[in-house]
Amino acid sequence: MSGMPMPTATATRMDAMAMPTATARGMNGMDAASGSPAALRPYVADPGMGAYQTFTINGRAYPDTAPVQAPPGALVRLRLINVGYLTHVLHLHGTAYRLVATDGSAVNRPQETTDLLPIAAAQRMDIEFRMPHGAWSLHDHDTLSGAGEMRVIVGQGARPSAADERALRAAAPPLLDLARYGVAGPAPFTARGRFDRVFSLVLQGAKPSMPMGGTSGMTSMSMDTYTINGKLFMQGAPLVVRRGQRVKISFVNKSMAAHPMHLHGHRIQVLTLNGEPVTGAPLYQDTVMVLPDKTTTVAFTADNPGVWMLHCHELHHAAAGMDTLLRYQGSPHLAQLGGATGNNPE
Repeated sequence: MSGMPMPTATATRMDAMAMPTATARGMNGMDAASGSPAALRPYVADPGMGAYQTFTINGRAYPDTAPVQAPPGALVRLRLINVGYLTHVLHLHGTAYRLVATDGSAVNRPQETTDLLPIAAAQRMDIEFRMPHGAWSLHDHDTLSGAGEMRVIVGQGARPSAADERALRAAAPPLLDLARYGVAGPAPFTARGRFDRVFSLVLQGAKPSMPMGGTSGMTSMSMDTYTINGKLFMQGAPLVVRRGQRVKISFVNKSMAAHPMHLHGHRIQVLTLNGEPVTGAPLYQDTVMVLPDKTTTVAFTADNPGVWMLHCHELHHAAAGMDTLLRYQGSPHLAQLGGATGNNPE
């Protein structure tokens, strides 16, 4: 973990990584009223992902993580970067925080909160808070095996006792509602605005016997496959746009897993997040979470000509077919993949 001093703050970057091992474990469901395991299940449930048992912060697992330290009362900014494959639900103890940026875009007039903060694969969340007195904790609150190792001490003093840590994990504050967080302000798009191109992308899982076509040269996979509009990568037509067009995409999740959908080369505005209209601060991201049986709708201006990937950033899902292309008219087509060409990328 690296620290960079600032005139009134301490800025620290924290990268969350998932490390695989061989044994799978399950999760227990409880009352879904707040941040209970059942309420967290849609964020972290992913069939076949129980093999991940160790989770780290900046490459270290608790208790070997380096603490975040600053004088009590100092303004601290943390950039949380999820470089793993799974969503993590983070809990900061001992002080309220403000979510000041999502994927590099500032949040309009963020309020202080103590809610749990979900961060999907590839997302970046910047939080600010005043350093509390004593030693507290920022940790992964979900029930994935190994989640207890994704923890860092915040502040100075003795580490929390085992009993204190059990009490911290037993707390179940609500999940932060990004659709209502912050204060509404001017934004380039509204849900009922005019769009030049409108796409609906249905996200689904499939049986292991589905043919792989040109994605990797394989005829079938030992794991589940994941599709967009019933097609694996390169089986379906790309999304074709022209420069300057206003584009809307609805991600309709019909699978049992959450999908963090990532569009390369563009900043997107989230219009509805898992079925909930965004009524708080305008929400800008480049990776949006789509929970099971939910729809998330986004918009962007086609202002970066080329051929761009649009894919699930749970990279097992991407490798299993959940990818497509955004192509500007006039841009070159990609080389043919698979089959007799011998062009079989991973």
